[in-house]
Amino acid sequence: MTGAVLWSLYLARGPACAATPVACTAAPADLYASVSPQEYGEAAACGGYLDVTGPRGTVRVQITGACADCRAGEVDLSRAAYGRIAEPGRPVTAVTYRQVKDPQLREPLGFRIRRGSTQDWLAVQVVDHGNPLHSVDVRVDDHWRAMKRRADGSWVAARGAGDGPFTFRVTDVRGHRKQVGDLDLLPGQIQRSAVFLYGSARAVPLPTIAATPVKRSC
Repeated sequence: MTGAVLWSLYLARGPACAATPVACTAAPADLYASVSPQEYGEAAACGGYLDVTGPRGTVRVQITGACADCRAGEVDLSRAAYGRIAEPGRPVTAVTYRQVKDPQLREPLGFRIRRGSTQDWLAVQVVDHGNPLHSVDVRVDDHWRAMKRRADGSWVAARGAGDGPFTFRVTDVRGHRKQVGDLDLLPGQIQRSAVFLYGSARAVPLPTIAATPVKRSC
């Protein structure tokens, strides 16, 4: 995809779907980006990765939020990521970028129960999944209950799932699926599993969308 990249103070503060303070980390925690609302898709892209190429080279970034002012083809980069592909003093730079398929991960799947969760209302954030997620289900008695994705990238069971331990089933957009159990009701803590969602990694191009760079002061 050909487009424009912009640098934003909003991302320098850390976006909403981040884990600690920037999420789901396979890339270093300071290399992240937000994309246009069309590409973010109500958090459907959250946690995925892009390879962004500019005048200085290529950087891999994690998608951690939506850029409300961005149009399709524009990417808002963190300060560190922008400095790797363009001159830091320039607010807008022409780039190409592509979605990464099965990016290599450093950590196995992790689960953070959101604060406020109880036996009657449950929200969980899945971290280190690599590809964008398609669905998350929680086991209740002898059946799976679908959870609903929120704009911050977490997944909610509005009727709860009891007081734990919980078993979750995670499926990404490429069909990788894992089931992880024995997770406790410990709001705010990341509980690590022993499994990765998939194995290998390679980058694939996205369809081209023409974009006109928009000047912005930061």
